[in-house]
Amino acid sequence: MAIESKVDGGTKRTSDKDLLTRVVDKLAEARSAAESTSEKTLLYFIDMALLEGREALAAVSDSNGGDEPEQQSGSPR
Repeated sequence: MAIESKVDGGTKRTSDKDLLTRVVDKLAEARSAAESTSEKTLLYFIDMALLEGREALAAVSDSNGGDEPEQQSGSPR
């Protein structure tokens, strides 16, 4: 499944891999911001979401010819 969006008068298709990559990147940013808080529960849920996102990204990459998923920042601790 892909999402289509209108860009500069044309239509751009965004692949599942691109969407997952963007979500994982944003989660990594959120984790970095959350590290300054004392909310361990928040960090836990962000870490679990990052893990799920990375696993989904790896599965999409594997199903698209075995390409290696790009290394993401903000690994769970």
